[in-house]
Amino acid sequence: MSIYTIGQLSQETGCHIESIRQYERKGLIKKPYRTESGHIRYNEQHASVLKLIMQFRRADFSLQDIKSILDDLNDDYAPCGKIENHGLKYAYLIEKKKKALHACEEMLGEIGKTCITCHKANKNTIINDCPLVSGLISEFEPKKLL
Repeated sequence: MSIYTIGQLSQETGCHIESIRQYERKGLIKKPYRTESGHIRYNEQHASVLKLIMQFRRADFSLQDIKSILDDLNDDYAPCGKIENHGLKYAYLIEKKKKALHACEEMLGEIGKTCITCHKANKNTIINDCPLVSGLISEFEPKKLL
């Protein structure tokens, strides 16, 4: 079994040292153990959980949501259906975010085309007349994207 200092754990997982400490404080990872000389040490379980947390963070899950999932995974009595519900819920949220990002990408592409055309026609467009700005203000409706 591998034993890590916080620096080694950070290198192994790609997780910043301050994030590791924050996850400890919030109860997402178990407290590390201390050696007889008082040095803090982490093990492979800490590394595995941190890698899982990093995956969820990359998918933009909140720490509260991640904690809920980890709590259920660590609960020997949690029914499989409860864990399955987490998976279905987050798969739905990820799909929803993908659609929102795609809509933003399309909108920005169209606005970018307008900006190029505008720039060729009139290099001195002021911000109040800029189609890019007015497009962002008038066409972007967050409720349609979420």
